[in-house]
Amino acid sequence: MNQASRLRVGNSQRARQNRQAKKRTERLSRRKLLLEQLEDRALMTTFNVTASVTDGAAGSLRDAIVTANSNGQDDTINLAAGT
Repeated sequence: MNQASRLRVGNSQRARQNRQAKKRTERLSRRKLLLEQLEDRALMTTFNVTASVTDGAAGSLRDAIVTANSNGQDDTINLAAGT
């Protein structure tokens, strides 16, 4: 095979690869993207209060009330019996 024949074969292979890449790109660009809206997933938060902590510290009733009021969600505050 001489130099001219090799160039023609190389050019035809590159041309075929370019055509295949172009078809692949066209096929991918024709796909329509869809978005699906999901339902709201708000969950309640539960705060457990312990009697052995100081007023305003993490785990106190005051801290639980302040935290529950600040997050804007429906929350539950659990008090242990005798607290």
